[in-house]
Amino acid sequence: MKVDAMKLKTLIPLSVITLVLTGLFLNHHEASQPLVKLPQKPKMVRYARDVKLSDYGVVGDGKTDVTAAIQKLVDAPVGVLRFPTGQYRLTKPVVIDLNKVGPTSISGDGTATILMEGAGPAFHFIGTHNGTASPKTVQPVVWERERSPMVDGIEIVGKHPEAIGIAASKTMQLTITRLVVRKALHGIHLYERNRNVSIDDCHLYENEGVGIYLENLNLHQ
Repeated sequence: MKVDAMKLKTLIPLSVITLVLTGLFLNHHEASQPLVKLPQKPKMVRYARDVKLSDYGVVGDGKTDVTAAIQKLVDAPVGVLRFPTGQYRLTKPVVIDLNKVGPTSISGDGTATILMEGAGPAFHFIGTHNGTASPKTVQPVVWERERSPMVDGIEIVGKHPEAIGIAASKTMQLTITRLVVRKALHGIHLYERNRNVSIDDCHLYENEGVGIYLENLNLHQ
């Protein structure tokens, strides 16, 4: 079988070009692939029933400083922080800026202990409500993003002379239930303006200062 010389000359360069391009593609494709497939981070969701706190570095071993991890979850925001059984070590206050993060609640089902090793409150709720208890004075953003912050079923143990359990300012409908605060300076510190506060079934025990400290407070409860 005879092969036309011109066709042969054309076929050879095309074959070479095809092989070169294929090699370049494979090299680029392989280089673009990670050597190890990294697990994806859990997707941040709105409700804590879908969040496993340990996936975000929040472990209740009583040794690990989980302050930054909890603050990150609050700021995400996840909305609800539900602590499983354990001891959770904080070294500075976790700030819940309600206007930024929206409605937030913290619960522990009576089996979670927060060890507050820094000065100030373990959890500090900050709102923007400047009105009275009259519904007419409540701004829409307060109803939408700040209403009814909650703390339920946790124990806070002070490990610093100036540790405080919970602090709140300019909140609307702050609700604290089944809270235990021991060995702190103050149990609950309310200052400036807080409206429609509800504190029920709490044990504020063996604290050096005041169980419920009302400082320069404009309060309606």
